[in-house]
Amino acid sequence: MSIIAPLRGSLYNQSLIPNLADVVTPPYDVIPAAKQVIYHDRHPHNVIRLILGQALPEDNESNNRYTRSAGWFKEWQASQVLVRDEKPAIYLYELVYNVPNGARLTRRGFISLLKLEEFGKGSVYPHERTFSKTKSERFRFSSICHANFSPGFVVYSDPAMEIQNHLDQGKGHRPVCSFVDEDKLEHRLWAVTDPEVLTWVCRQMRPKDVFIADGHHRYETSIAYRDMMRQRYPEAGDRAPFNYRLMYFCNMSQEGVTILPAHRMIHRVPDFDREGFLRQAQDFFEIEALTYQTGDRAATLDKFKQVLSEKGQSSNTIGFYANQDNTFYLLTLRHGALDRAPWVKDVPKVLRAMDTVVLTDLIFTGLLGFTAKDQDDEHKILYSSITEEALEKVYQGEHDLAFILNPTKIEQVEAVARAHLVMPRKSTYFYPKVYSGLVFNPINPEEEILELA
Repeated sequence: MSIIAPLRGSLYNQSLIPNLADVVTPPYDVIPAAKQVIYHDRHPHNVIRLILGQALPEDNESNNRYTRSAGWFKEWQASQVLVRDEKPAIYLYELVYNVPNGARLTRRGFISLLKLEEFGKGSVYPHERTFSKTKSERFRFSSICHANFSPGFVVYSDPAMEIQNHLDQGKGHRPVCSFVDEDKLEHRLWAVTDPEVLTWVCRQMRPKDVFIADGHHRYETSIAYRDMMRQRYPEAGDRAPFNYRLMYFCNMSQEGVTILPAHRMIHRVPDFDREGFLRQAQDFFEIEALTYQTGDRAATLDKFKQVLSEKGQSSNTIGFYANQDNTFYLLTLRHGALDRAPWVKDVPKVLRAMDTVVLTDLIFTGLLGFTAKDQDDEHKILYSSITEEALEKVYQGEHDLAFILNPTKIEQVEAVARAHLVMPRKSTYFYPKVYSGLVFNPINPEEEILELA
């Protein structure tokens, strides 16, 4: 059962900050170091100070980026930079964006609270593995700041668009905020406060399953935070705010749901033998080589991307490129190949259809010999959703290898989650990310959440 609830969100005070593009950011996990500095310099109240504060040489146990985040959040509330809404609301959120092929799409959803459930014991399904280090870091933020600064992202199914249409009836004419960010994304947010509309929506969501699209680390961290707070406040009831998390809900049935691939870049592979790797790979893959000269690299790259996409419609095909090479390779899985790999043959059928599983289990583990620790190392395996960026970083020698993927399908996300299985890390990139700084959720254990259904 998916129990959602409205919240009295804290929002930026637009009389003090008229242009919200100055203070919002993407979530912490897609902000590189250089961009972190830019956001810090952009505005003194940019949300970066809360979600990804800068570490300083003099940091210690009592003064560090986590405690500074908590201090900023407290100060911004006291100075009315952040103002809490009087009435509980579900926040209708509309985002207009461009996909890589140039099409302009609109994704619509809503932001509310979701009651936390253990995976496998309710209606909340994960689909990816997480990184231990990231969860530890996020837990420190939660346990010191006592707030959700960034919503997680879940998808649900509603082909008739009933929930979205009902929220539209209660949204009013003018959004509470509307702005265009630096990437030309158009953001619009409405606060829906009509009790009848809220009750209907909460009731309709109860029987639905929800699937975590983005924010697995944040959700798992919230479970750990909830358990800590239950020990601290044993007298708190079932509706204590720490039993819920701020989430963005998106109907997977709408056209505006986009998943981009998460290409892999391998930072360093000492003594990598390209020819030896390809010889081994031939036992499992049909290999097509697209060799280029300096002047026709761009045209060959275009062909490489086209063939990868076409082959990916009916087969597991993975692109491969190595530093100091002038060839793009297409590796297409041979029929029955996974049955011939002892370390993969027991992988469930629903996972075998995943390119990321073929890459992780067959290539990384079997052919390259990566350990579980290697695959949990965010400095060894890096990610990009942009094909050209991933290949260019290898071409320039910043990394040794690149593996280029087709995007995971939304149907695969649902099938894997329903089977109570998980995909390898970074199997999906739901685009665009849900921005931080739109709605904040302060957690006060003495309050009680309003459940309407």
